[in-house]
Amino acid sequence: MVQSLGCATILKTLNGWEFNSSIKVLLEVLILLLVGLPILLLATIGSPRQRGFYCSDDTLFYPLLPSTISNNVLIIGGTFIPIVTMLIIEIFKDSPGNDTEDGFCKRCSPSKMKAIAPMIGYFIFGCGCILALTLVVKYNIGGLRPHFHAACQTDWNSIKANCSETLHPVYIHTIPCLNQDQHVLDEARLSFFSGHASFSAFTMIYLIFYLEDRFTWHHPALLKPFIQFLCLLITVYISISRVFDYHHHWSDVLFGFLVGGIMAYLISKYVSGLLKGRRTREMKAVKVDKVDPV
Repeated sequence: MVQSLGCATILKTLNGWEFNSSIKVLLEVLILLLVGLPILLLATIGSPRQRGFYCSDDTLFYPLLPSTISNNVLIIGGTFIPIVTMLIIEIFKDSPGNDTEDGFCKRCSPSKMKAIAPMIGYFIFGCGCILALTLVVKYNIGGLRPHFHAACQTDWNSIKANCSETLHPVYIHTIPCLNQDQHVLDEARLSFFSGHASFSAFTMIYLIFYLEDRFTWHHPALLKPFIQFLCLLITVYISISRVFDYHHHWSDVLFGFLVGGIMAYLISKYVSGLLKGRRTREMKAVKVDKVDPV
């Protein structure tokens, strides 16, 4: 009897135990670092899978052009725009219990910042997840970009005999490249799937979900859908720029866009609770209507 009571007391203590706030923050930061670990490893010491090509494949002969949207602009803009938007909305948004607070300083109180931090943390976690997933797939597939031969400067003289065969498709396993810049060669093998499409789709679609849940200013009525449309327009333009820049095949962009959109939905619903929070509020509103009919 005493032993069972002791076990029950221990379980109750464990279930009700709360971490110190500093330990909680430390654990959250540790998880974010673990998510970023594959990104760091692949970006520094990773080497894409060496795939060959068919001599008759004419989708790899496009010119090597600079990116309309650089990697730095993509990462900085893709994280900066949503985070700033979240800060503005959360700071100036009227929330229960804060209706008497006036002035910018009170809106930026430690309690307010403490409530905002998890939402931004969830977003950063999602950014890390989509980047890690994209790089893992890229390096393991080793897809050749549309400008591969321009980047590789393929030595056609060494494979002329094999590629002269016209009766059936000839696959070249080892590709002779005159270009000795290993970074350029590695980049030319990271076509599938588009990181620009997946990252921009995640950040902008997540921001669309966030606005739908947290944007409560109703006047003008078209303001929120207009901002959401701009978010969609941004990610669509970034995605198609990878096609007309000849950095990706259309299938790479389409698949990357779908993966980014799915990741945004999963993070919004199961991690940050944006979609779940909206549904809960709608259910509460229905209950209130049933209790207090007009």
